[in-house]
Amino acid sequence: CGILDRRPTIVVKQARKLITVYQFNNQPQRILIAVLSSGLRPTGAFITSTLQKHLFREMKLADVAVRTPKVLRWNSLYKRYAPTATIK
Repeated sequence: CGILDRRPTIVVKQARKLITVYQFNNQPQRILIAVLSSGLRPTGAFITSTLQKHLFREMKLADVAVRTPKVLRWNSLYKRYAPTATIK
């Protein structure tokens, strides 16, 4: 509905939810980039600091999963994996 109404901020919010739910899956990021592929307003929505921080946290978590998977533990409260120790 955000796409039809041309409201990129709604699209970004929904994509963040998908990225959070489908952890370690790159399809939600691909959907987000495809939807916000052209135009000035979608580009502005893509470069917001909150989305960039969220994507950076997810990227760091994926890096931890590849480099030191023993550090990750399932967090049942948030229903996702999270690092449990300081990574050096």
